[in-house]
Amino acid sequence: MNDKVSIKFTAKQTPYNAGEIAGFSADRAAQLVKAKVAVYVNPVKSKVKSMLANAQKSAQEKADKKAATAKKNKMVGSAPHNKAK
Repeated sequence: MNDKVSIKFTAKQTPYNAGEIAGFSADRAAQLVKAKVAVYVNPVKSKVKSMLANAQKSAQEKADKKAATAKKNKMVGSAPHNKAK
């Protein structure tokens, strides 16, 4: 998903100057707006919320997959071995 959210900087945020417009992921745009260094350009709240929810879901799915892989690898590595003598 390559959807970008346009924001306009209200304060200098290297490498951007106040007044410049740039596109960011929904997560990053929300962080900058929350930090009060930018405002949304043509805010469409439902789209932004949807994009943010999708980004968070994707991040959670990646974390879950990583945890499942780690758990599987731990189980494989700790299997008891019965050796007949």
